[in-house]
Amino acid sequence: MPKSEFKAPDTPIIDVVVLVTDRESPRYGQLGKIRGYDWTEYGIYDVEFKDGKREQYPDGIDTKSKTLDGEKVHKSEPCPMKQFYKGNDSEKEKEWRDCGKSINDLKATYLEMDLGSIRRLRGEYRELFGEDLP
Repeated sequence: MPKSEFKAPDTPIIDVVVLVTDRESPRYGQLGKIRGYDWTEYGIYDVEFKDGKREQYPDGIDTKSKTLDGEKVHKSEPCPMKQFYKGNDSEKEKEWRDCGKSINDLKATYLEMDLGSIRRLRGEYRELFGEDLP
């Protein structure tokens, strides 16, 4: 399945780690955990960072709605972050891995973005989640 078609709505948000990849964001390069996702109406993620502050980000998915004149497309702002699977379910992990969204992909993306070493990533992950990076 191409990366653009990847959807995992049945994945608990507790099993996902995000990395802010938008260079314009003041949170660029930071890890976050999703605290909520309004996918039914607004397409907004509620993300918490290690400083305890929360921010909302668009999911980047355009939506359609029926109107009297036909169908209307609501354009979303681009999503400023990437999501990666950190859970223990082997079937879900395979789905995420096949789409380039596994923990190993997080490590590779972190290094590609030149944010620091894997050791630094492990420390940031531990601060945020209170557990070791898988």
